[in-house]
Amino acid sequence: MKRFLTSIPRQKILDTDDAAFPYIPVEADELLYKPVPFPVLALMNACVSAGDKVALIALRLDPRSENDLSNVNFRALSESAAELCAEKGAELEIIDFRVPNDETITAQLSIFGELIGKFSPGDEVFADLTYGTKPQMLSQFFALNFVSEALDGASVVKVVYGSLDFSAAPGTNRKRIYDITPLFMMNRIVNRLGEFGHPDPVDAIRKLLVFVK
Repeated sequence: MKRFLTSIPRQKILDTDDAAFPYIPVEADELLYKPVPFPVLALMNACVSAGDKVALIALRLDPRSENDLSNVNFRALSESAAELCAEKGAELEIIDFRVPNDETITAQLSIFGELIGKFSPGDEVFADLTYGTKPQMLSQFFALNFVSEALDGASVVKVVYGSLDFSAAPGTNRKRIYDITPLFMMNRIVNRLGEFGHPDPVDAIRKLLVFVK
């Protein structure tokens, strides 16, 4: 199964000046898509094919009321993801993963422990790390590491990040989307260097960075 991981923001992103623009891919042309408020939709458009079984794991803070932006944004994403998958001819399951508004270590470890249970052996995993608190992002990153290192036959295929370019002129498209998969892979390489006891790990990384450039 193809599983997509994203966080739902608790901020207004619908009906804003930026909402009318698409995310501009930076060195990742396959992520070009129509105007959408959620970068994960550009990721899904690039990676979902006809006949796929798709799960969208939407991590979000527990809503404080029915009109909480967590609810508003979750409904908007759910509708757009369902429309996208219907157009692609793919089957979609949406997993509403609610977490407490708590940034303590205990809470983040609990989120990590629950999140890894949302993945299965053999999964192809795609992640959008745009939204969420910094501790939540770490919990998600650890979960991706678990998938790639410990889950039989599973792999992390692509990781993206959306942002606003605040240096852009007013009224122009400030939205950017980046494929940060190489950064995720670099984390794995660093871990391997430690495991194998490379005699000069700094030199090894620098040579690799030159090669990547």
